[in-house]
Amino acid sequence: MADAMVRKQVYIDPRQEDELKKAAARTGLRESELIRRGIDLVLSGADPGERRLVAFERAESLAERIRGRDLACGTGDQNRNRDELHER
Repeated sequence: MADAMVRKQVYIDPRQEDELKKAAARTGLRESELIRRGIDLVLSGADPGERRLVAFERAESLAERIRGRDLACGTGDQNRNRDELHER
């Protein structure tokens, strides 16, 4: 956050105010911080839909890699039963 802030006054509709208050309560951030983040998002030119798609694809790729791993974490214990694993 910049050291010097510039005061701006904006009008929002009642629905936006309600959602902003809920988001602030949910995140623990001040309403002003959420507004600044929203402005930064718009100014960055990032398409929110595209960002969500990229994040989803990364999560999906990670899930596939995790599913491909042996639950024994490659320790060679694949053929041991649960009790044998806990004895170690």
